[in-house]
Amino acid sequence: MGDVWLQAFRSRSSYNADWSDARPWLYGIARNTLRTHWRRSRRTFNIPPDESNDPWTVIDGQLDAVAEADLLRHAIAELTAADREVLLLAAWEDLSPSEIAIMLGVPPGTVRWRLHRARSALQRAAGSKTSITRIAATEGA
Repeated sequence: MGDVWLQAFRSRSSYNADWSDARPWLYGIARNTLRTHWRRSRRTFNIPPDESNDPWTVIDGQLDAVAEADLLRHAIAELTAADREVLLLAAWEDLSPSEIAIMLGVPPGTVRWRLHRARSALQRAAGSKTSITRIAATEGA
């Protein structure tokens, strides 16, 4: 956390004052700082890179039924890294597509498309499972 704040302080001149909320900008810095940390850790401990390894495995506690955890985990793991990142930022961090776009440095339309694609994939995987369908269809997510 300290590294994130130090990097934010160093990068303060790159902050766009037209943005009403600094949260997406800070999330972007946190994301990049964490990726740098993971990259260095892999080199230090000779851990092979694994793009499908999602460090936030606490999803089980957020599900309505434990029986659906494996289905949801598999459906999320099947998403591309870009789609998964957008979905999790929207669902867990409650960021809007515009905020995610600022954080990732991509156009808002790209974020909306990735979010749509991720939700559609989850809905297909869920079939009749209501809690997964609810996660995939959440308007704010």
